[in-house]
Amino acid sequence: MKRLSEAIKENGAAAVLQLVVLSVFNGEETWVNSRDGKRAITGDEIKQLVKGKEISFMTNSIVYFEEMGKVNTVETLVVSKKRALELGIRQVLVASSHGYTAKEAARIFEGTGIEVIAVTISEGYKEEGWCMTSGERQELEKAGVKVLTSQLSLGGGVGEAFLGESSPLSIVSSTFYCFSQGMKVAIEIAIMAAEARYVSTDKEVISIAGTDEGADTAIVLVPSYARKFKELRVREILCKPRMG
Repeated sequence: MKRLSEAIKENGAAAVLQLVVLSVFNGEETWVNSRDGKRAITGDEIKQLVKGKEISFMTNSIVYFEEMGKVNTVETLVVSKKRALELGIRQVLVASSHGYTAKEAARIFEGTGIEVIAVTISEGYKEEGWCMTSGERQELEKAGVKVLTSQLSLGGGVGEAFLGESSPLSIVSSTFYCFSQGMKVAIEIAIMAAEARYVSTDKEVISIAGTDEGADTAIVLVPSYARKFKELRVREILCKPRMG
């Protein structure tokens, strides 16, 4: 396999600059793609290519669950706690219908100084049985959990009343479902919390949600307001179901 210096000589720097790094370069041999196939290069060679400029990167693992749903709740929260402490994140959002996930979060995050915010669904879903009761809310608040009840930010509004699954919000929601149900909800509750001024739009938070019950998906993101949705940034995926 050719080295980077040979690739530049044959193809020109412009072509080689289109390399897509497939694994982290740390001074060992790394496989990359260029215009005309794979080439073996080293991290030092990549640094030479960018003329000695510092290349900044970090690595982190993603946990993939073989099952979806409540069975993954504790592990999801433990993974989230670890990353929150590593990154200095001070707020964690948790989707919670009747308080189970939020109570587990309060227990696991106790003593860390990290604020746990439970985001619940509004009365429009009372018939489905998804709404938190006043007693469940009080129990969470006694445990130190801040509770927000709000209309969904990615569906369940006037647009869906007229257009159903063809509404723009439904299309966005369906796109996030391609990752997992929890991915859609985790992004959704971050917008809801930003709109209510529970979280800032210029600081990272961890958002946690799941499939039907419990938690199985966690992400690091910078929230946005609904009208500035294109400014929302998902920084890291911490865990998700591999299926679903």
